[in-house]
Amino acid sequence: MTGVEGPVVGWLLSKLGPIRTWFKDQFRADHVPITGRRGRPDQTYGGFFLFAAAAPSQSPKLLPLADFADRAHDLVQHAFPSIFPEVSDYAGHELVRYRSSAERSAEQHIITIYPTGLVELQWLIAAPPATSLPLSGIVEPLQALRQVVQASGLADLYQPRRFEGKRRVDWRIGINGMATSNLSGTSVSWTNVTSSIQLPEQRNRTPRPYCPAEGYAPHLLTSLRLNATLEGLLMPVLEEHLVVGGYVDSGVIRDCITELANSATELDEQADREALT
Repeated sequence: MTGVEGPVVGWLLSKLGPIRTWFKDQFRADHVPITGRRGRPDQTYGGFFLFAAAAPSQSPKLLPLADFADRAHDLVQHAFPSIFPEVSDYAGHELVRYRSSAERSAEQHIITIYPTGLVELQWLIAAPPATSLPLSGIVEPLQALRQVVQASGLADLYQPRRFEGKRRVDWRIGINGMATSNLSGTSVSWTNVTSSIQLPEQRNRTPRPYCPAEGYAPHLLTSLRLNATLEGLLMPVLEEHLVVGGYVDSGVIRDCITELANSATELDEQADREALT
């Protein structure tokens, strides 16, 4: 009997190994979708852009192409009404892309949606000769993208996996430090930020800001809950953004970011109340 048990146990283990691996893959985040983004905030563009991308932490099952294109269109029109046209700039198996203008100018907003659930926003904040970046140009589009995530806009882009656990989202957020002027052809750095709220002190008046290819603080923006707060997204991003721009006093910087997030949230709540009346 013992001689039979050995081969049987070995056979069972050989079969259970792949099954165990399969079950792990159903629950384990692989962080693959976020790697499909194409925006690179470490490079130079025709303007200063917010690069914001959100994607499911786990690779999903894909939808049929026609369903994906329909849902991508619905997402764009719901999240950014009047910003992007009804007709996409490009639609194919790998992505659907919308531009804010029919002209192929480098100075416009672009949103790209992928079948993996990745949504990538390239939002124009300012263009040379302007080198001052309004913080509202960072906060407002990021809040709109966050609301897409909370409203299951990403989840509508794909089919859930069997045995899928609680959904998590990977974020990547950055702002390029250099832009090229169409008038002079020279590259310039952004010099300062502007806001209606009190800003921290800027000691370095001629900063050379830089943002890594992965964006600001990517390790703090991985596997976040769907209901991550706006302040939770803004805090690690704007902390680095302001510091590389020459702003100082960590306490004032964090107070500034909290006030920005609270103000944006209050405006959204007010708009929701007005829509119901």
